[in-house]
Amino acid sequence: MNQHRIVIDPGNPEHVVSAAMAAEDGGHSFIHGRGIRKNNEMSDYVVNKGDTIPLHTHDYGYELFYVIKGTVTAVTGGYRTEAGPGDMLLIRPHTPHGFVYREDTLWWELLSDLCMWDDVWSIDRVFENCPDLFFKDPVFNGKFMRNKGQTDYPEYPMADMTEVKPGRLPGFLSKDMYYKKYSLPGIECRLKYPKWDLNGLKEVWEFVLDKGVSVDFGSHYFSEELMVVAGGSVRVDVQNEEPQTAVKGMVINIPNYTAHKITALEDRTVLQDFNVQFDLLLMLDEIEAYRRWGSGRIGKAYLRETFKKYRCPYTGISGVV
Repeated sequence: MNQHRIVIDPGNPEHVVSAAMAAEDGGHSFIHGRGIRKNNEMSDYVVNKGDTIPLHTHDYGYELFYVIKGTVTAVTGGYRTEAGPGDMLLIRPHTPHGFVYREDTLWWELLSDLCMWDDVWSIDRVFENCPDLFFKDPVFNGKFMRNKGQTDYPEYPMADMTEVKPGRLPGFLSKDMYYKKYSLPGIECRLKYPKWDLNGLKEVWEFVLDKGVSVDFGSHYFSEELMVVAGGSVRVDVQNEEPQTAVKGMVINIPNYTAHKITALEDRTVLQDFNVQFDLLLMLDEIEAYRRWGSGRIGKAYLRETFKKYRCPYTGISGVV
């Protein structure tokens, strides 16, 4: 029996897979990283107004922050801007970044090529065996963080960095920004981060669905589903499971090789898909080019062949194929 969560409600403590920090002002690990690149490790992070994460860099790994509530000044790549609910920030390796929290803030952190859970276990060992060192001995603390691939610059004056509009901050996307948009019957597809932003690992998309639109996923898909309901609600049908309803703020996490179906229950339902591992951008580009300049009509047979060509896991989309 597969023990993965199908729908995760962050407000329900029973859905928290494993506590990452004992303190109230900490986080919880909802989803552990998978595969050799530790893809899709996901946790929440709760911070208080006035808290600061000083400027620092990572030698490896990608961090994707998704703000749920609150306001934070994000500093990265020599610039700073304000981030709020619905905004995303992608941090690549060796990118200096830090944060100043203007309000009590909650965000989700999605990691790949990193293993935050291993870091938490290491900190636990320090607290258990040599508690006087961590946070009290700056030399030890610096060595510990560098061993984990992180270098801190706590004295760097982040407030002096140039303030810019969100579009100029490296890796930052406000809730209304995207790289490219495509329209299908009943579905608007917005590319948030292409593969070249994530070292070829995956694409990040936002889908806006009309009420009643459903998408079927076949059991042949090799990667896990990781979606967040950013608006509206959906019905989630998974093989051998009772149907569930996911509303705004919930996470949909479905194991690989598991057939499932997602149906929008409201108009303008918004889904953030953080784990598109096939070439959806190229597939939609080809379909768009065929629609504009192709000699034939876009029918279901053509779409089925195109989906197969790009290893698309969608076996059915209402009103499309």
